[in-house]
Amino acid sequence: MKWLYKLCHDRQNRSDGLSKHPLISKLVYVGQHYPGWCLTFYGTGMEFTEMNGMKKLTIGLVFAAVFFNSFAVQGRWTEGYGQGNLEYFIDQDGMRLYIGCPTKDGSENSQSSISLSQLSNSKEVQKFSIDVNGVSYGGPFSADSRVGDNNFLSLLENLRKGDAVVKFGGKSIKFLKSNAAKVIPTYGKKFSCNLSF
Repeated sequence: MKWLYKLCHDRQNRSDGLSKHPLISKLVYVGQHYPGWCLTFYGTGMEFTEMNGMKKLTIGLVFAAVFFNSFAVQGRWTEGYGQGNLEYFIDQDGMRLYIGCPTKDGSENSQSSISLSQLSNSKEVQKFSIDVNGVSYGGPFSADSRVGDNNFLSLLENLRKGDAVVKFGGKSIKFLKSNAAKVIPTYGKKFSCNLSF
């Protein structure tokens, strides 16, 4: 399994260029306070290994899920990273608007997508619409064609600029713009979400 970040007691950090990621910086802080140990973060879990290799403690997927979800704040956009893939989401009134952003480094053959799910059971809503900045998008959808790519990029740009009203099953939820401009990526040279072209 490929590690995303490794930190040992000698503080000679080794990473895949993620050392400035906020989640990784928290792990660096933890790792620097365990002399004689290496801290390795995989995305699906974290492993503390004693330098001589005699002892090993692995905290798996359950810890990672709790760790990632602890950073989600209702009404604010959150960025996550795992196994080379990015995700952006906002929670409101028991629902999560989710932007899946697989990358070439993580899931080269997967396409970026937009979905809506219930927080209580992770069940995805099969049909919904997103109205933002006077534009309506039908969801869920993937960036798996020129039209899908254009809709995906347009939605990201509009979410950065205004509040979104999501309608599904006779219900309506308003997701505020809040910190979207700082979290949701913009299309350009450093844009890493997979598109069809």
